[in-house]
Amino acid sequence: MREYNNVTEQIAEMKLQNNQTLNVYIPTGMINVFPFEDFGSFRQLHPKINVNLQQASDTECENALVSGKADVAFCALPLDPEMFTVHAKKSQPVYFLLSRNNPLSRFKSLNVNQLRKERFITIDAENKCGNDFVSRCQKAGFMPNVYMRSSDTQLIYGLCQKNGGISFLVGEPVDIPEGLAVIPEDPPNVWEVAIATLTYRKPSEAAEEFIRFFQNW
Repeated sequence: MREYNNVTEQIAEMKLQNNQTLNVYIPTGMINVFPFEDFGSFRQLHPKINVNLQQASDTECENALVSGKADVAFCALPLDPEMFTVHAKKSQPVYFLLSRNNPLSRFKSLNVNQLRKERFITIDAENKCGNDFVSRCQKAGFMPNVYMRSSDTQLIYGLCQKNGGISFLVGEPVDIPEGLAVIPEDPPNVWEVAIATLTYRKPSEAAEEFIRFFQNW
C-alpha cells in the first residue's frame, strides 16, 4: 500500500507540473472587441495551459507585466520600446456614444469643437483613449467636462441612453442598445492595442504559444 500511495502521489505531482498557468491582462476599454470566442479554441489546442484572464486599466496592464503578475498583456499603444516587446498590434475605430435625444446625434460626424458644452463619461482614470481625447480638447482651447469615470459598461450605456453624458465606443458598433447613437469623430480617431511582454523577461513556452495563437486575432 505504501508503494501504491507513493506512485499515485508522484503521478499527481507530475500532472501538476505538466499543467501551466498563464496570466493574461486585457484593458477595460477593449471588452467590446476582445476575441473571447477564441479562448475556447486555444484551450482545446492547449489543454495543459490554464489561462487566467484579468481585466484592468491601461496603466495597470503595463504595471502587471513589470511586476510579473501578467505573463502576457494586451496593452494600449504607445508603449515604451525599452520596456515592452510588441508581438502583434491591431487598430480599432473609436466612436462617440450618445443618446438619440441629444441634438448632436443628428450629425454624421463630430469635431471636438462641437463638444465644448457637453458632459463626458470615460472608462476610468488610467485609460489612454480618454486621455487622448482630453489632449485633443486642450489643443482646441478647452478642457472637457469629464464628470464621471467608470469601468461598468452597462452603467455607461444606461447613462448615455438617458442623455446623462457622452462616452466612447471602441470597435465597430454591434448590438448597440436602442436609444443610443454611435457617431465617428472628425477627423477619425483610432485606438491601437498590442500583444506585449516585458522586454527583459523571456516569455514562457505557454506565453509563446498564446502569442502565436493570437497574433492574427
